[in-house]
Amino acid sequence: MANKKTKLKKNIKSFLEEFSKIGTINQAILFGSYAKGTSQKWSDIDLAIISKVFENKNKFQRLVMLGKLAWKSKTTEIEALGFTPKEYKENNELDILSEIKRTGKVIYSKN
Repeated sequence: MANKKTKLKKNIKSFLEEFSKIGTINQAILFGSYAKGTSQKWSDIDLAIISKVFENKNKFQRLVMLGKLAWKSKTTEIEALGFTPKEYKENNELDILSEIKRTGKVIYSKN
């Protein structure tokens, strides 16, 4: 279990360091099975990244950008979603952000 947590922290750190080369992260939030403590050996690492970098980019462009960053940081088990600070603040209770806010764990915050 300790080895699993160490690998999780290492992967997230590598991914966030790679992201920081292209812009500032307002928040990084771990969600999904790792945040809930129900991860299995095949579970991916779900991250929500809140950043102004995503302004003027559609969802597909964001996914491609985040996928490339996962590849560059050799953390392809990370499945990241990107949101602007405005989107994070103004989310609808029926969208994925409400689930992220309810069950996610903030692992990095600029403030």
